[in-house]
Amino acid sequence: MIENLTVENYRSFQSYSMQGLKRVNLLTGFNNSGKSSLLEAIEVLASAGEPKHFLDISKRRDEYVYLDKSSHQVFADPSQFFHGRDYGLKISVRSTDWRVSVEVNPSDTEEGYDEGDTLVISREGRHFGSPRIMVPFGERGAFGSSDRRTRWGGSISSYETFCPVEYLGIREMGGGKLAALWDQVLISKSENEPATSLQILDEEIESVAYLSSGLHQGRMHVGMKGEKSRTPIGSHGEGTQRLLTLAIMLTTVKGGILLVDEIDTGLHYSILADMWKLVIGTAIKNDIQVFATTHSLDCLRGLNEACQANPEYAQEISLQTIDRNLLQSIDTDAEGLAASLSIGIEVR
Repeated sequence: MIENLTVENYRSFQSYSMQGLKRVNLLTGFNNSGKSSLLEAIEVLASAGEPKHFLDISKRRDEYVYLDKSSHQVFADPSQFFHGRDYGLKISVRSTDWRVSVEVNPSDTEEGYDEGDTLVISREGRHFGSPRIMVPFGERGAFGSSDRRTRWGGSISSYETFCPVEYLGIREMGGGKLAALWDQVLISKSENEPATSLQILDEEIESVAYLSSGLHQGRMHVGMKGEKSRTPIGSHGEGTQRLLTLAIMLTTVKGGILLVDEIDTGLHYSILADMWKLVIGTAIKNDIQVFATTHSLDCLRGLNEACQANPEYAQEISLQTIDRNLLQSIDTDAEGLAASLSIGIEVR
């Protein structure tokens, strides 16, 4: 489990740290304070700098370019990851036990950083078959992948990570990714867990299933008590879709890290305490560390209510207030959160 984090030269952070991290960590702060960037930094660290995750981050941010639309080959712009887009800097993301460093090795040309340069990703903290991955820049100084089996020239990406890591963003998850996650649910014989989670929203929900063929292929369906057939998840509202995806990820990332941007998206304030009970309880059960962001005071109140109802959860949570004008986040525990809410102190 990551107990502390130090980030250097990643996006808007020249140097920043978080201390006192626990099993469930909620990042708060103003818009554009860097909360999502810190989630990304944790993804980079947990994935041991695997290039696929850099590409995933670029796609989520719409920072990629399609160099060949006919083959759907996607290339990422690596300059976006460096503070001030300065390739002369070295990115470092580290905790007590793990470290990932990223730097650019320029080619022997006089044209600056461009095609022919190499992105060098180094990871420390355990033995890797490839402790250093060399990713060559292609056309326009970008790097990319045409499929899941791509070999990143220079050295082969081994897909080794420090631990399993999954990211849930604000946008709806694509069918291919959801299908892969559902396969993991089936393999682990955990298909009943997501339906149980959805009963927070509707006690009549009996089952969920992913249809891989036919007219409804590529979509999750929900079975209701007393109904003869299942209905598409979209028919049950945004909140149901969001909570189902969250429940599936909590089922599949056992022993790893789950990152959730705007965790309360699509959820009514009245169920946020139950949502937190689900997240904290499942994180403990499945040995998961959760990092989430929010802007919502209702989300904080829901977290406080969950801890009040289940006192054993209090020791599992940390509230991290992010301000990139500082060098370190402001760490608040469950007791401090309760006290702040009771007297109206701003904790976002």
